[in-house]
This record gives sequence, C-alpha cells and structure tokens, in this order.
Amino acid sequence: MSISYTIFKTNLGWCGLVGGKRGLLEIILPMSQKTMVNKYITSKYQAAKINDEYFIQLIEKLIRYFKGENVSLYFSLDLSGTTSFQKKVWKKTQIIPYGEVRTYGWISEEMGSGKAARAVGQALGRNPFPILIPCHRVVKGNGEMGGFSNGIDLKKRLLKLEGIQITREGKVIRKS
Repeated sequence: MSISYTIFKTNLGWCGLVGGKRGLLEIILPMSQKTMVNKYITSKYQAAKINDEYFIQLIEKLIRYFKGENVSLYFSLDLSGTTSFQKKVWKKTQIIPYGEVRTYGWISEEMGSGKAARAVGQALGRNPFPILIPCHRVVKGNGEMGGFSNGIDLKKRLLKLEGIQITREGKVIRKS
C-alpha cells in the first residue's frame, strides 16, 4: 500500500499528516522541531513518501484552526484496524462543537454504554486523528482535564484556542 506524508508548520509548531489509499492514517500534533515530526513518521511508516499535494486542503484548514479559526475539518479516515467500540466513541466525539466540551461520561451515556467512561478514555487515548476527532474537547465530569496522549499542556492550549476558559487549577469552566 502506498503511504504518503507531509510535514507543515503552524503557529503552535510542526505537524504531520500520514495517509494511504483508504484515507488519513494519522495526524501528528505540533512538535517544536520539524526533525522530530520527520523522525516519528519515518520510523513508524518506513515506506512512506512525501506528498504535500495529497493533503493540501487539510493542511490549509489545520493552519487556520491552529490560528484560532473555527473551520470545518473533514478528510476521509482509514479506520481499518480499529475496534467497533473505538469507532462509536470517535463518532460521538466528532459531534462535539468547536468551543465546547463534553465529559467521558456523556460520551458513554450517548453511546448507551452507561458506566463505560474509563473505556471511553482509553478509546480516545488511541485516537490517531486528533482535531478531526476532537478528543481534546473531552474532560472529566468534575471539570478536570483528564488525559491527552499529546500532554495536558497541549490540551489546555487547544481548548483555550477554541475560547474555552480554564481556571488556575486547570479545570474547565463549562458553558451552560
């Protein structure tokens, strides 16, 4: 299978996109150096070839997103190798509007899975499509950040970028 990738600069750092014939395989969130993104991609996807054109529209929209714009982000996603539970969690997460948050418990309830908040968190931790599947918009029921595979500091920055207020203690001030 032919795998393409690109690396591009945003105002938060260097990002990467990896895709194949079935769609996007992974989004690499901002890192401080281009070489870090390149090393990550080339070690995980040894056969990948640079192809900026494949991703041009998504790159443009992500650059705008990282500047704080509410843009419609869509790209075909390659969900092969994921579980049906992950797909359900990610689908519910995709409906969380820009500038709003939901809880792990909310996603669990929406899926009809009752008390599966912890499993929801684990599925979100395996999300290879951050921003497109906005797992950063999911927090604990008490307003605490919860986890984020790219670190809590980046999660806070993304939430603030979307206009979500965060207390000094690191809790989200939820809009009513």
